[in-house]
Amino acid sequence: MKRSQQFVSGTVEKSTERASAHSAPATARAGCFHCGLPCSDESFARVEKLFCCNGCLVVHDLLTENGLGHFYDLRRNPGSRIQKKSASAQWAFLDEPSLQQRLLDFTDGRQSKITFHVPAIHCIACVWLLENLFRLHPGVGRSRV
Repeated sequence: MKRSQQFVSGTVEKSTERASAHSAPATARAGCFHCGLPCSDESFARVEKLFCCNGCLVVHDLLTENGLGHFYDLRRNPGSRIQKKSASAQWAFLDEPSLQQRLLDFTDGRQSKITFHVPAIHCIACVWLLENLFRLHPGVGRSRV
């Protein structure tokens, strides 16, 4: 279950994409396209979309670049943030063989099945991403929430 880490980064074009964000009415520029929180400035802009932080911009790019842009058809600002802050976790421990033996439901060395319990998941963006992991990473055959 050795996993390679893949980092996604978003870049902001400074020319035409930023210029069109300036031309949008102030009310349209007030909230983050992804989560709806207020945007303090126009540091994170895509065409006529503003984002409050690089995280929202990266998730937007991840969804749209992988054919999942219709996520935004669900409602205005579907990526609403969970207000409760959670501690960050390190995931390297999942590569430990003793832990893998306890977590894996099945493995034949080529394919593995694992069941994770995700308590109190209530963010639609997280559910959406989990259910579409197979589209984002070739190592995932199926994911169900």
